[in-house]
Amino acid sequence: MKKSIVTVVVAILIGFGGYLLGKEYAAGPPEPAVAIGEKEVPAIRGTYCWSSLVKNICEDSLSAPAIISFENQKPLSADPGAEVTIDFNEQPLKDSIYSEQMAK
Repeated sequence: MKKSIVTVVVAILIGFGGYLLGKEYAAGPPEPAVAIGEKEVPAIRGTYCWSSLVKNICEDSLSAPAIISFENQKPLSADPGAEVTIDFNEQPLKDSIYSEQMAK
């Protein structure tokens, strides 16, 4: 009886551990919520590196103008002094994100 209980507990722990590792392996960088003033605007991911417990990945991308063209997006403009907010589910590491400003 004890042997079967131990077997079930071990199987549950292995299954749960596998679930957590699979979830961690599938994880990637969070998608930010970006707004100019009160208006939400789309964010397009550029070059990034991401590390988790089970994987490290870096992906290079096109330049910002090429991404905008490829994604068929129109560049956004903001008034001078407009507040741009970038929110993540978790606080990013210091100096780990940046935005790019392009002149017209």
